[in-house]
Amino acid sequence: MLEAESLAKVLPGVKTIDEGVQVYRKFYTEEKEKTNGVAAICVAKMAAQPYLSLARILSEIIQRQKESGLLVMLQHRAWMSQHSKQNTQGAVCHQCRDTDQRMSRHIFKDMPK
Repeated sequence: MLEAESLAKVLPGVKTIDEGVQVYRKFYTEEKEKTNGVAAICVAKMAAQPYLSLARILSEIIQRQKESGLLVMLQHRAWMSQHSKQNTQGAVCHQCRDTDQRMSRHIFKDMPK
């Protein structure tokens, strides 16, 4: 709820997040959380711009995919699809002709962003 609304709208009269947690504890105690399976509550200040939080999450996902090699394969497929559309005569670039070259070493200089 705090993500959708500001602290002032959710808890009028409360100035700090600490005060907000104290108000929350009056309604929902730690014992109640433990019996209902709540492991943790994280209260943090929202980013100045919501896209910053989204960018951080996407960056972490992309980093994990790069580490697993999946992103490299997807980039190669997307690049090849675009490259084949641009190449109407059926010619293949010198990088693609090199069958000994591994996909992970493929250079994506002209790959569309």
